[in-house]
Amino acid sequence: MRAFGSGMSDDAELRTCGCVIRKGRIGSATEVLDVTKSCRYKWLCPPCGHVASRREAAKLKRRLLGWTAQGHDVAFLTLTQRHGSSDRLVALWDRLEHGWAALVRGSGWTANKGAYGIRGYVRITEVVHSAAKVWHVHFHVILLLDRELDQPRLYGLRASVATGFARGVAGTGGHTVLDAQDLCPMTPGTEGPLATYCFKGTTIYRDLHGSRTPMAILDDLEATGEGRALWDELTTAVSADRRMQLITSTGIDSLCTRGRDYYS
Repeated sequence: MRAFGSGMSDDAELRTCGCVIRKGRIGSATEVLDVTKSCRYKWLCPPCGHVASRREAAKLKRRLLGWTAQGHDVAFLTLTQRHGSSDRLVALWDRLEHGWAALVRGSGWTANKGAYGIRGYVRITEVVHSAAKVWHVHFHVILLLDRELDQPRLYGLRASVATGFARGVAGTGGHTVLDAQDLCPMTPGTEGPLATYCFKGTTIYRDLHGSRTPMAILDDLEATGEGRALWDELTTAVSADRRMQLITSTGIDSLCTRGRDYYS
C-alpha cells in the first residue's frame, strides 16, 4: 500500500518513504550502517500512519493512567458539525478548526476551567468518509478533570463548550447543534481501549455503518480502482494547510508525570 499510495504523489518525501539509505560517510566507522527513510505523513502513508497510531495511543494511555492514578477524573468529548454531499473536505476541516479556536479562546474557556475543574486536554482529529458519500471531520477530546462531574454538571459543561464551538463553526459558514456534541465520563479501567479508539484514524478502519478512514479508502482504491477522487481530495486537504492530528494543552505531561514514570 505504501508503494501504491506514493506512486500517486509527486511529493519526494512520500515517494522515497521506506527506502534504505547509507547512514555513514564513505570511509567512516558508520559507513556500513543503513537507515530506512520515513516520511511521517500519517494521513497519507500507511506504514507511517500505523506507527503513529500505535505510538500516540501508547503515550495517551500512559498520560491517562498517570492522571487517574492521582485520584483525578477523565471525560471524553466529541465535537462535530453538520455535513452534506456538497461540503468539500477542506471547508469542513477549516470550519472545525475555527470552532475549536472559538471554544478555547477568551473568558468563556477560562470560566469553564475554573467552574468544572478542567486541568488540561488532548485533542485528536479524525477524518472518515461515510456510506452516505459525505466527509465527516470531527474531534475526539480527552478532558483531564480534577474530580468526577455528576450528570447536571456534565450537561452544563457540554452546553457551554458546544456554544463556543458552534459560534466558531457558524462564523465560517457551517452549522452544528448541541445534541450533536457528546460528553461522557471515562469508565475506570478503560484507559487503553479509549486511547486506541482515539488514534484509529490513521489506520485501516471501517465501522459497521460503512464509514472508512483515509487508509481504508486507499486500501479499497488499490483493490478495486474506485475512490481516486476521494484520495485526491484528501491529499489536497492535508497539503493545503498544516493539518495536525494531535494537539494538547500546555504542560500536559507535567500533570501526568507520576503516572508516566510509574507506567513507562
